[in-house]
Amino acid sequence: MFCCGLGTNISCTFCNIKENIGSRVVAETDKLIAFKDRSPSAKIHLLVIPKFHIETVKNLDASDLPLLQKMIVLGKELLKEQGYDPDDNTQVR
Repeated sequence: MFCCGLGTNISCTFCNIKENIGSRVVAETDKLIAFKDRSPSAKIHLLVIPKFHIETVKNLDASDLPLLQKMIVLGKELLKEQGYDPDDNTQVR
């Protein structure tokens, strides 16, 4: 399941992406999925999203902080696997 996994929210890109990412998945946890962007704007362009629906950033609250931290950690781990240092602000990605 991705985002809400139901594909019932027609306006949500991530609810409806389930059938289209297939082999682009690079990592998955119980709450997150990471995959290669279909139209990358950088050499390494990955998306890390929750497996359940969140309407917008405005809908986040303090209880979502652990999820956001996990998203950041996973994103940094994936960048390191690709040879990038996510803490180096001078590095061109």
